[in-house]
Amino acid sequence: MAGAGGFTVIGGSTLQSFGGLGLLWYTREEFGDFELTLDWRVFKKDGNSGVFIRFPALNSSNPSTDWQLAASHGYEIQIDDSGYNPDTNMSGDPAHETGSIYAIQAPSQLESNPIGEWNTYRIRAQADKLNVDKLNVWLNEKPVITEFVVDNIRQGKGHIGLQNHRGVTGASLVEFRNISITSKLA
Repeated sequence: MAGAGGFTVIGGSTLQSFGGLGLLWYTREEFGDFELTLDWRVFKKDGNSGVFIRFPALNSSNPSTDWQLAASHGYEIQIDDSGYNPDTNMSGDPAHETGSIYAIQAPSQLESNPIGEWNTYRIRAQADKLNVDKLNVWLNEKPVITEFVVDNIRQGKGHIGLQNHRGVTGASLVEFRNISITSKLA
């Protein structure tokens, strides 16, 4: 865990966030080409979280802020139907709503299920035959990011993490389950 708060396991198979702002990350391995699937749900309109991919190891001398390296050197696939933009202090920004590559690429549409219901992300990062690195995101089986070309600023492989967040109106409860990754892609 990096940053504040954390996750607890409930019911033997569901991760539930508490506190915030922080990141639960998989330290053992970095992933280049991969497909990640997971279920998530929030419990209020401004529920806020995200799935971070391809970020470097978080080994800061300040553990309360080392999660920020994931935000600045990785990609966040956003969870926030309100589309809250902290820079403008306003909601409704498509580049900050569920399915976006946070602050970089808006989703083609908002495909979230109603609050409290489970949603499924499928996130695929893979270089094509011409070695062009691309991201694709599906939300509830519908494509919301298609063939996003990865920039040269971020690395081509990295860690994966789940965000816990304080949200606009306080703690933002989010749950994750059924997390799986395939790193050998055809």
